[in-house]
Amino acid sequence: MSATPAVSIILPFFNPGEFLEEAIASVFAQSFSDWELLLVDDGSTDSSRTIAEGAASRTPASVFVLAHPDGVNHGLPATRNLGLRHCRGEFIALLDADDVWMPAKLEQQVALLRNYLEAGMVFGRSEYWYSWDPQAREDDSIPKLAAGNRLYSPPELWKLCYPFGGFGAPCPSDLLFRRSTLEAVGGFEECFDRRFPTYEDIALLSKVFLTAQVYVSNQCWDRYRRHDQSIWARAQQDGGEERSRIFFFKWMGEYLNKSSISDASVRELYRQRSWVYRHRVLANVLDRLRSALRPIKRVISSR
Repeated sequence: MSATPAVSIILPFFNPGEFLEEAIASVFAQSFSDWELLLVDDGSTDSSRTIAEGAASRTPASVFVLAHPDGVNHGLPATRNLGLRHCRGEFIALLDADDVWMPAKLEQQVALLRNYLEAGMVFGRSEYWYSWDPQAREDDSIPKLAAGNRLYSPPELWKLCYPFGGFGAPCPSDLLFRRSTLEAVGGFEECFDRRFPTYEDIALLSKVFLTAQVYVSNQCWDRYRRHDQSIWARAQQDGGEERSRIFFFKWMGEYLNKSSISDASVRELYRQRSWVYRHRVLANVLDRLRSALRPIKRVISSR
């Protein structure tokens, strides 16, 4: 392995339990071996810190454990930024502690970025992974994303992908960046802290989609584990998802106002998609009015 690895992998963890071992194992199973793995502890209180330190002790030249100085939970963006500050690689990969990679993930993605020198990021499809749980009621699936095997120029993907377009957003564990791209957009948005546990990935993708060329592949490179203790699942249960969505649209408006992006279609699409979040009181009144009128419409239509 070279003194400076080609790929730096940022793997944040906060009480992931046994999932962490599987995530780490999927890194070691890669057909591409020129990497360093940064295991970043976000204030875990379970046994995962021991798992991380065990991996580092077995492979001290390429696996490193980091933690916030105060030892408490700061959330994904701050934890990923801590990892980013220690990265040495030309490319940056993200891996969530409850996901796993396919064995050819790094090899194929690095080859694409080396072939498409103008691209600042590459992503493909993710398998929504239910079958890890024998009791799962849903089948594994690969959701449709924007058309693959092509290069996109900004702001095409911003308009096409959620929440501004009809295609879904890629999963963080599938992304590979040039480090220069992440640094150019200022890294991860730490204002998406524990109060706003989701949409932090959408904020980062928005910055990249608006400023960098991105290669999209039809290949599936990761398995996105679905379970009821994930950040997304807990946010669905406690209202964090809605808080994060409202906050995201506020953040997006402020970002556009501060940026040099002059594309009028971007600002118009933002205005359309964010209306309900910028005018919450009026939107609630209209929702109640529509609900009140619905029975009347049914009566009229039945005549």
